[in-house]
Amino acid sequence: MAVSVKLDVDIDRRLRVLAREKSCSHHYMMCEAIRRFVEEEEARLSEGKHEAVARNGDGSPAPERAVRPQPQRQTA
Repeated sequence: MAVSVKLDVDIDRRLRVLAREKSCSHHYMMCEAIRRFVEEEEARLSEGKHEAVARNGDGSPAPERAVRPQPQRQTA
């Protein structure tokens, strides 16, 4: 699918330099950057959904689990 993106002149220049140094096309670099962004955002949204499950039905935080205090060690 073709998409047109207007890049800042400096970003375009830097992208082309990186592509040249990595021996790949600037098109590949843009596609890779977008793919990584989408995967990171999907993971972040998925993480948020898992956190929502831990909340009560009204959206308030679930009560904290009781934690037993650990006995303090005596030093000699």
